[in-house]
Amino acid sequence: MVMNIQITVVKAFTDNGAGGNPAGIVFNADQLSDNQQLHIAQAAGYSETAFVCKDEVADYTVSFFTPTSEVDFCGHATLATFFCTVSKGYTHCRLLHAAHESWFAISSH
Repeated sequence: MVMNIQITVVKAFTDNGAGGNPAGIVFNADQLSDNQQLHIAQAAGYSETAFVCKDEVADYTVSFFTPTSEVDFCGHATLATFFCTVSKGYTHCRLLHAAHESWFAISSH
């Protein structure tokens, strides 16, 4: 079965739009297995790709994959996820970091 997956790419740590560290973000990843997330990260080819899923405790949970494995944390992909979340209009939400069960709060005014 062929799946159409939208990957948003955000470069963190840019200087006037130049340079930066790109990360892929996949929203609505609820139905993706870890193996599927790994394959998507491999196809994307970025150092990390974040996968955002709805969560019963937090608003969303986030996990991170490199092209070779799941990783516990990624700073630039976390910032990219925050940026995209706020850009989508979610000005107040809680993200749960999947690997560490750490909370991140997003609040934009």
